[in-house]
Amino acid sequence: MAVHALRQPGDRVVLGPSQDGGYYLIGMKHAHAAMFENISWSTCSVLSETRKAIQSIGVEFMTLPLWYDVDDAATLAVLRSELIDCLQPAFTSLPGYTAEYSRKFLCDLDGSV
Repeated sequence: MAVHALRQPGDRVVLGPSQDGGYYLIGMKHAHAAMFENISWSTCSVLSETRKAIQSIGVEFMTLPLWYDVDDAATLAVLRSELIDCLQPAFTSLPGYTAEYSRKFLCDLDGSV
């Protein structure tokens, strides 16, 4: 979806919101440094502040479905649960990916089969 949106005519930004108030993906057709200024990084307001910054510079943006990023022990546990235990995260109805290399790394890390 992100690649498709970025291939369309016109400038735009694509944001993939994560359940923690940030984002798991950001895609841009052109660099817009101003959209990263005055953001309260590592807080639950990163996504909303980034959206406001994008609006203030007048660039179109598209939002992808909610997902998660892995940046702490809790979200690593979500990833492990998804890839090893085959449990879909409760906050989404989207199917995940097999992510075979990530799954192998996690299995090696905890000695799972």
